[in-house]
Amino acid sequence: AKPITTPAKPTTTTLPIPSTTTLNPNVNIALKKTTGQDSTGWGGASSRAVDGNKEGTYGGKSCTHTDNIGPGWWWVDLGLYTPIGRVVLHNRKDCCAARLIGAKVFAVSSLDDGYLRSLTSNTENICGQVTRGGPSSTIDCSGKIGRYVVVFHGGNQYLTLCEVEVFPGAYTQNVAIGRNTGQDTTGWGGASSRAVDGNRAGNYWHNSC
Repeated sequence: AKPITTPAKPTTTTLPIPSTTTLNPNVNIALKKTTGQDSTGWGGASSRAVDGNKEGTYGGKSCTHTDNIGPGWWWVDLGLYTPIGRVVLHNRKDCCAARLIGAKVFAVSSLDDGYLRSLTSNTENICGQVTRGGPSSTIDCSGKIGRYVVVFHGGNQYLTLCEVEVFPGAYTQNVAIGRNTGQDTTGWGGASSRAVDGNRAGNYWHNSC
């Protein structure tokens, strides 16, 4: 399989988590945001997938296209760490619609090389995958939290997207898990990080208080 290399991209510093009351679930938060993909062919720049144009014919110059056949990916930086409700992938309508079958959608917090490579077997951050070659596919992310949405195709196909819409969802996960913590003092090994380790054991000697 061809190696995955990461193009120039923004840093992955987590931004402050917004209040869900400020995010309209009917507003596409991917529109005009920063994007990237593993390769570019036939003028199919990654930014075409967030230009607001759902034109499904490639000649309309609003569809992306990778240059290599094989495992490939496309990503969008939402600019904030947020729960994701649904992702709508708009496919080509002039030909080749079946190429998108099998593509998987992920909500992730990192774009480093190792993390992207792990998407071939990652099940924790997956929202779902495309199962038919129709004009569009809606993938339910069920509130998974992430800053980036990644479309990954592990098959022997080019990856083409004519628009990707991302709609915010409600918080369904504990957003404190694994975050940085602190306390004024520490005694008896009770590190502050234990409070966000995901373990609710109430026995101190279980090393989670």
